[in-house]
Amino acid sequence: MNWTRKRTASLILSLMLGLTIFNGCGAPAATEPATSSAAETTTTANAVATESSQATESAAVEPAKDVTLQVWLAHPYKANYQELLSADPNDKYGILTKKVVDAYESANPGVKVSLADNGWDEALKQKLLISVMGGTGPDVTMGEAYIPEFARIGAFLPIDMAGIKEQLFPGSISAAYYDGQYYGVSAYTGVFALQYNKKVMKEAGLDPEVYPKTWDELLQMSKQITEAGKGSYAGMAIGAVPDGIGSAFRYAVFMRQMGGAFINDDLTEITLNSEANIKAMEYWRELAKQTLPRQLGMTDWGQILSLTHKNQAAFQIDGPWQIDWTKGDENNDCAYAPIPVSADGKRANLIVGNAIFSALQSSKNPDEAVEFVKMMADKELQLEAYRADARIPSNKEAAQSPEIIQTRPEMAVFIDELLNSDCAPLPAFSQNASKIWDVCNVMWAEVTTGDKPIQDILNEAQAKAMEFMK
Repeated sequence: MNWTRKRTASLILSLMLGLTIFNGCGAPAATEPATSSAAETTTTANAVATESSQATESAAVEPAKDVTLQVWLAHPYKANYQELLSADPNDKYGILTKKVVDAYESANPGVKVSLADNGWDEALKQKLLISVMGGTGPDVTMGEAYIPEFARIGAFLPIDMAGIKEQLFPGSISAAYYDGQYYGVSAYTGVFALQYNKKVMKEAGLDPEVYPKTWDELLQMSKQITEAGKGSYAGMAIGAVPDGIGSAFRYAVFMRQMGGAFINDDLTEITLNSEANIKAMEYWRELAKQTLPRQLGMTDWGQILSLTHKNQAAFQIDGPWQIDWTKGDENNDCAYAPIPVSADGKRANLIVGNAIFSALQSSKNPDEAVEFVKMMADKELQLEAYRADARIPSNKEAAQSPEIIQTRPEMAVFIDELLNSDCAPLPAFSQNASKIWDVCNVMWAEVTTGDKPIQDILNEAQAKAMEFMK
């Protein structure tokens, strides 16, 4: 069904005003530092020409002639992959992208893939909205947090997930779910874990091999470390800046453990002042006291997230991109563990850095576009993304490949979280998202830096946020 501007213009305008594609998600270009290079790949230029049988099989469609499939993508895939490989036949990003293109084109004679990089976050959102409204969009796009919102306005094609859904982590693919259907396939994913610095723990008199497993243990250990540090190091590294939502993704994990959320499942009602959220915020207020005095005023997320591996904090909540980044700083001894769980809560987590490919409703080649999207679930292609940029495969078999644990043993914790925690996608709001996040940011700053009653803070935030839902 072709896209009609008249039927959807008002919905698109609403989305342009309200939709936010989140920063700091471990995605291609975010406020958090990018993941360091993956382990040295053994793939050679000659091997690039050989595609996996799985990818070839999954991408097969009826042969078409003189079809060009327009695909928008972002890091670690590279639109200029041919130029990269010409300069360096072993360029890992060039190898990854060429494998994707060759796998599709070899399975679809007569179809050529044309790539474009239109950025990430706000840049991609605006370009995609404009192209959808003008009927000039690509056949396929790569994105993350906004999939349900674009599906709501009819911009994306539904994907038949038969034979694919079972291959992928439920939490990763849930980000593409809307109103009973899936509108994309996750090509790689991520999740949070507890990063802890053994060196700091030892200096504070704690056993560095015994990490905190509960909220109480995390708080007690943080207090002991902060007291021992006397201003040189502290228990926790957290952000309290009122102009970013990186903190929100982290405290959302603790809200989810208690059964809380920012908004209800059908995106119609804000739920900030729930009992579950109040308990989580009361706990985080205590954790916030176990930071370096100067830390809560930091506005640079890179600076905040480097405190742990610079031996200035013992604990923080962060994603798998920390593994290689931490190794770039000398004289630390960091490790990873599951997120501590409340005594009256459940194990839960948040999906981050989750790249989803979707086919556009306006595509002139809908069958070919959908098959490209489906192909991105392929085990071998997802492993290649890991080799290029340490991205965790959404494909469960690929994620549990011995290759991943052999090259980065630390990944085992994150993969265990994906397998055994109740993982949900990034929170989304159906309208006025940026304004609602502003409310949440002020709420967080008041929770972590003041003494105003938590219930009062959340009640005020609830009322303000609901005004933007009208």
